[in-house]
Amino acid sequence: MLVTMNEKELILFEAQSGALSVRLENASEEVCHIHSIVDPEAEGGYFCDLTIWGDIVILEGTGLGYHLNKVLMGIDKKITLIILEFFKENAQLCAEYLKGLYGVDPVVITSETKNREQELQKCIDNGGLVQVVKHPASYRAKHEFYDSLLNSVLRRRPVLAQKRNSVLLSGNFFLQRELNNAVVKADEQCTVIDYTKLKSAVAYENEIQYLMQETEPDLFISVNMLGFDGNGIFTEYTSRHGVPVAIWFVDDPRPILLSKREHIRGNMTAFCWERNYIQFLKDAGFSHVEYLPLATDPELFGCSAKPERKVPFAFVGTSMAGAFRSSLRKKFLWKKETEALVYEIAEQILSDPSMDIASMIQRCANTAQVSFSDERNRVWLQSYCIHTAGMLKRKRIIESMKPFSIEIFGDADGWQELVGNGFSVHPPVDYATKLHEVYGSVSVNLNVTSSQMPTAVNQRVFDIPVSGNFLISDYQKDLDELFEKDEIVVYHSKEELAELYSRYSSDEHSCRIITQKARERILNEHTYVRRYESMRKKMFS
Repeated sequence: MLVTMNEKELILFEAQSGALSVRLENASEEVCHIHSIVDPEAEGGYFCDLTIWGDIVILEGTGLGYHLNKVLMGIDKKITLIILEFFKENAQLCAEYLKGLYGVDPVVITSETKNREQELQKCIDNGGLVQVVKHPASYRAKHEFYDSLLNSVLRRRPVLAQKRNSVLLSGNFFLQRELNNAVVKADEQCTVIDYTKLKSAVAYENEIQYLMQETEPDLFISVNMLGFDGNGIFTEYTSRHGVPVAIWFVDDPRPILLSKREHIRGNMTAFCWERNYIQFLKDAGFSHVEYLPLATDPELFGCSAKPERKVPFAFVGTSMAGAFRSSLRKKFLWKKETEALVYEIAEQILSDPSMDIASMIQRCANTAQVSFSDERNRVWLQSYCIHTAGMLKRKRIIESMKPFSIEIFGDADGWQELVGNGFSVHPPVDYATKLHEVYGSVSVNLNVTSSQMPTAVNQRVFDIPVSGNFLISDYQKDLDELFEKDEIVVYHSKEELAELYSRYSSDEHSCRIITQKARERILNEHTYVRRYESMRKKMFS
């Protein structure tokens, strides 16, 4: 059977299993299979995670309907079932298939239906939850048709709640639990989607669209665009319903956007903890970009019973060497000859943190006759150079403090590789459960900021003082805005650090006063509840 439709030929044929299958071909002999050529009826197994909860169920692209044989099992005959299929022939076969299986007569809307938008609107005007069940291959073949129609109709359904109701895309990444705590404390109502537990695209889409209508969120929050799916489902539903999305970047956004840039939409606001990336985010397509520094969760780091001070001087953090750098090298086309180039660029980053690294990489690559024309390779090489600079920074600071018997909490193998013997290295510390105890056991805590932050400050600046413990930090420009001068002790060089440690290690009184001032400032201005409120204010003002 051959049907010509918009310069595409719809071809029905017999699959190897004997069941009917379908494919599309165009004049250029490009082929798009709507169903398997082997066993199309097996498609139902891919939808085993899906449950029917809608009062109105729109079958978005049906093909011949094989994927529905399990989805609609035990269907409530009272629901409104709508077949929305571009090709009339597919829709008719699917309707016959469903009637034979379940005895239901669905509403059928195709590209040939007159006033199809009004017909679809009429079906959903009675209210109730609208569930869309998408057949991926059919959708991809004619996504413009489906998007135009559903966006036009479903966008009219008011979903924004009158009261605050934020949804956090959550997993096991840094900051997600702290944000969850902050939202609950601020609003007492926070919906969490643990995307790590949604094992399929079908389950993910089902969860997103159900939550969108049942809980009526007024804001979605993501850290580093985590929880965004590769199929664009999250982007599709949040933009369709006009729900704002806040994305808080707390890592270099350039590697993140290698795979996520296509998902940027006008309903999204990018927040960034480092001002140096704001212009990049604007150029990437975000129409709204805001600076939002890190903070702390007082419930994790608030003052409690202090352990005995057993360590005079310590740094808590990774070496950024060893396995860490090895994992970065796997992200791009690594060559041993590139190492010299990496160290050359890393040294320039250390001398000028605000330099244009991309241009520097290109100049050095041309000189070294190393080609990185592919964007992925350029971005990951750039990231590798930045983290190499951070590694060298930590190496030099820690080595300079060896005469003061500084101790280290972190990756022992990496630190061994980086600074050799002669240092006491303790195992890594869990951020959520043990870190506050470690800070409390150290008389003077040291901070060395990563080179991916030319101006911003990291967690230690907030976590250590709020836990009631003394900190000496390397100077970062944002400190001038976040603290008064008598609330934070900073160093600009290895020599100044040595002088400061010598002074404060024997002056507990001054340490207590400075720490208390910093703690009061942090509790008043730099908690995640404050950051969450600032996020909402900037988005809804």
